[in-house]
Amino acid sequence: MKHSLFIIFHLVVIHHTKGEIEEIVAQAGDEVLLSCPVNTPECGDFHSLKWYRDTSRMYVYSPAAMFSNAEGTLIDRCLDISQRSLGPACSRGYLEVTDTNADLKITPIETKDEGEYRCEITYLDVSNNCPVVHFTNLRTVAAPEYVSLSLASNPDEDISGQVVGPYSSGSEVAFTCESGGGKPAPSVSWKFGEEEDLEEETTITEDILTGSITVKSVVVVALEQENSGETLHCSVINEVLDEPIEAQVQIDVNVPVKSVYIEEELVGKEDEEMMLTCAAVGGRPMPTISWSLPENVEFETEEESLILEDETFQLISKLTFTPTAEENEKTVTCQAINDVMEEAIEDEAMLDILYAPRVAIEDENKTLTAGDDITIDCLIDANPTNFSLVQWYHNENIIDVEDERFEGGNSEVVSLTINPIIPGDTGDYYCLAENEVGQGISSNSMNLEVLYPPSVQIRIEPEGPVSEEVDVNITLHCDIIDGNPLELSRVSWFLNGGLIREIPDRQCDELLEIGSGEMISDELLVDEGNDKSAFDEEGSGVEVTKALLCESDPTELILQDVTRDFQGYFTCIGSNIAGEGISSEPEELTVHYLPGEAELLQTEEFPVKGGSTVLTCSAEDAGNPEASDFLWKWGDVIMEETSENLTLDNLGLESQENISCSAVNEIGPGGPDTVQLNVFVPPIFIENLPETSSFLSSDKNFGLKCQVECVPLCTIQWMKNEEMITEDDDRYTIEETVIPEDLDANQFTSVNSMFSWNLENLPENKLDHSELNFTISCQVDGNDIGEAISSSTKVTIEYAPENVEISAAFIEIEEGEVMEPLLCFGEGSPEPSITWKFNDEVVSEDSVLEFSEPIKKEQSGDYFCHISNDHGEEVISTTVTVLYKPECTVTYTLMEEEVVLLCTANANPNDLTFWWKKQNDTFDGQANDNRIESEVRLKIINESLGDYFCHVNNSVGEGDACMIELTDIILTKGLSEHELIIIIFVAGAVLALLLVISILVCFYCGKKGKGDKVQSEEGKTPKTDSQPHSDKSFYENLPFHGLKTPPKQVINPRLSENMDYADADYKDLYVEGPMGYRKQSENKANMSKSETNVNGL
Repeated sequence: MKHSLFIIFHLVVIHHTKGEIEEIVAQAGDEVLLSCPVNTPECGDFHSLKWYRDTSRMYVYSPAAMFSNAEGTLIDRCLDISQRSLGPACSRGYLEVTDTNADLKITPIETKDEGEYRCEITYLDVSNNCPVVHFTNLRTVAAPEYVSLSLASNPDEDISGQVVGPYSSGSEVAFTCESGGGKPAPSVSWKFGEEEDLEEETTITEDILTGSITVKSVVVVALEQENSGETLHCSVINEVLDEPIEAQVQIDVNVPVKSVYIEEELVGKEDEEMMLTCAAVGGRPMPTISWSLPENVEFETEEESLILEDETFQLISKLTFTPTAEENEKTVTCQAINDVMEEAIEDEAMLDILYAPRVAIEDENKTLTAGDDITIDCLIDANPTNFSLVQWYHNENIIDVEDERFEGGNSEVVSLTINPIIPGDTGDYYCLAENEVGQGISSNSMNLEVLYPPSVQIRIEPEGPVSEEVDVNITLHCDIIDGNPLELSRVSWFLNGGLIREIPDRQCDELLEIGSGEMISDELLVDEGNDKSAFDEEGSGVEVTKALLCESDPTELILQDVTRDFQGYFTCIGSNIAGEGISSEPEELTVHYLPGEAELLQTEEFPVKGGSTVLTCSAEDAGNPEASDFLWKWGDVIMEETSENLTLDNLGLESQENISCSAVNEIGPGGPDTVQLNVFVPPIFIENLPETSSFLSSDKNFGLKCQVECVPLCTIQWMKNEEMITEDDDRYTIEETVIPEDLDANQFTSVNSMFSWNLENLPENKLDHSELNFTISCQVDGNDIGEAISSSTKVTIEYAPENVEISAAFIEIEEGEVMEPLLCFGEGSPEPSITWKFNDEVVSEDSVLEFSEPIKKEQSGDYFCHISNDHGEEVISTTVTVLYKPECTVTYTLMEEEVVLLCTANANPNDLTFWWKKQNDTFDGQANDNRIESEVRLKIINESLGDYFCHVNNSVGEGDACMIELTDIILTKGLSEHELIIIIFVAGAVLALLLVISILVCFYCGKKGKGDKVQSEEGKTPKTDSQPHSDKSFYENLPFHGLKTPPKQVINPRLSENMDYADADYKDLYVEGPMGYRKQSENKANMSKSETNVNGL
């Protein structure tokens, strides 16, 4: 027994080797089945089975002893009095036994069940070498049972979901997050407000008895003002959980006031109550607010508070007071503080008090001269300064500041600028201003007095036009109309805007400065004898008195001996102590005189033939009164035209003449002007080139001609394909002549140019055939008279056909093949026509001769290509040889004792091979000098009857065999086939005639008795087969009727000697060829006759 146990132990030890161990993961509370294979059918029954977890036995089972018990931690509940209600079901381990397994079921799983499980099997028979140990790793997992938050300073109190604090801003607080029951140990993460992954310290502890794991994580949070009301989150998770579980706590922080501000509404009106609002936001605990205002301002306040979402406070203080203008732009301060703060925070704002304008005029009374400028300031104190209305008054009339003479001030200074001052500006000035509060008007004003120059008008005595031919004196008067003061101290006189005199003269002022007791400079004295001088202002030529006028009345000026130089508009300008006034309205002085020299202009610089030109006559001085008509002369002939323009149409040779004109008024004509009219001709062809020209390349008598009319004379140039032809080019001849003008034909001078080729200087004395088409142009360059002209002709060089070629000179082709097209081509101008001829018939009129169908032997022969144009014809030919298989016919000739079969063949090539065939016998014909015929001689015997086939072949192939049938009729009558047909035809005709006669006779005899009819019928002799038959069906049954060419056969001339023929018994018949065949035929015939005689036939 001990030995057996030893063997069993030894076997167990042997099978302790672990293979791949099964691993099972089970969650606490689940059910798990640990497998142990026993396989009793193969290994036999076992004595006992034990389950172990690590080193602790968990279950024992012995079927022999009928013992099955759980042990160890699987029966902990059975030992716990609190679990007695479970009764027999207190065990968590059960064994499920079958023939193949003894599995351990554990339910429910606890975390402490984790470990390596093995089952040990003790078999009754250890000789089967069956496994006795099986291992399974069981790993248990569990979700965390709880998570809680506590203060590190008080870990026993769960503060999850609560609000803790308040804490002072800037302090640090430690929090602990605890989680238990989880396996494996869960990971812990923290989140505070928006901040994640806080730095923390984690400790993990495990209960040795229960295996329970506890995780604690401590985090220290620094609290700031912005953290008040934020939530601290602790999250735990392990592999069992799909989502983390968490605990959270809200932290309350005491914070100082976050901000204080005075609301923007700081605008008030003078003497109207206004309210200011100050708000302190974000403080905890409640802050206090204090105000600071300008001195001597009485006010009242009231407050209200509310709690914000972050549990901080907002305190609002409202201040009420009545402002004056003096408080405008003064500062107001609001301060806020709470218990957390050491110093108050504040906000300040500036008051905006609105009040009506307070207005005053700053300037004193002034006296100015018209034309000066003045700025009047209006002092305004107001709020706002964006005035809705600013008005200036002049003598209680509102001033239109939109007038260009007025200009207002800027936004800071309200002023009125008058520039320039005019006389009407005299009077009192004050201002008014208005803003949104009200308006104010200045209590004082400013008086302005304006000195201004005089306004004058001019008078002319006597009135009306004067003549240059009469010496007349004119007096000019300058009368004052307005001014301050109303007195003229000087007058300036003008003609057509040019100054002609000032009274008193400027030199008089110098004399007054020198003094009456001093010597007067000679330069200031004027010779009284020369009291006239030419005062030429801008070339006016007006003569006025130049003696100094110092004491004369300045308002009067005398013009002596008036001429056309005084014609124009006179004005005067008066001056007083305020200055020089404006010019008077002009008065015209009219002086009549003759027109000046005329000027004749030609509108067209180059009048052209057939065109028109306009001559314009003008006079710079048209006279007075102004000339309205003109005198035109053609040579010495006065023309009907009286306007300033003379139009000449259809200009030609006779148009070239002297033409003059002069201006005419009521006094008479002025000086004339004359021009010589020259007519020009732009280049124009009298004779140009034809559109196309054709020349024979060797023709010496051809050329081109151009004639051009042009004035001035022009030169004709010749070009070939845009290339200029020079006179020194010996390939060409250019002859140019000048054709005189023809008055009768109205043709001006023209140029005639002839162009031709010098063939003697060209290769082969002809034009180059490689250049058949080119352009010859004659042209004349453009000039000032007209544009360039050109005439071109497209020249075609012609010549007879040459360089004729054909694609193939000889062609050999088999019948039935498709022949490649033949191409015939050649050169010529005009382009030659091409015609193909075969057997003198036109087969194509194209350069390509095409054979659309397979070639036939009838198409063999010479093909001629005819290439021709207007200048000649060339012919070239090609030979087409068609190779074809033989075609044969067989005829016979009856001799005295024999029939001759003649096979005649037609083929190309005619090197032919003949052989004959009857039934399955093949034989050669007799030799014949004619290579296209083969002859066979047969004895006229019965054996010669039958079908004879003639076979012919050449290098192309074998043709269709031709056949003849020898019948006894042919052999016995001695007639040829042709003769036999004639006889049969004649016999048929005779029979037909006899048949007609018989019918007539029968019809005639039909009236006789029946006996006579019978006798007549018995008297008829029946026809034999040797007699001709009228019935065609008779001939249709003959053997030769409907004879057709047999189908093609390939004859193998090399017949094997070992072949067994159907007529082998008659092989001796063919030994001697046709002659032997005749001999045998005779013998056969004699034998047949003998047999006939014997039989009596």
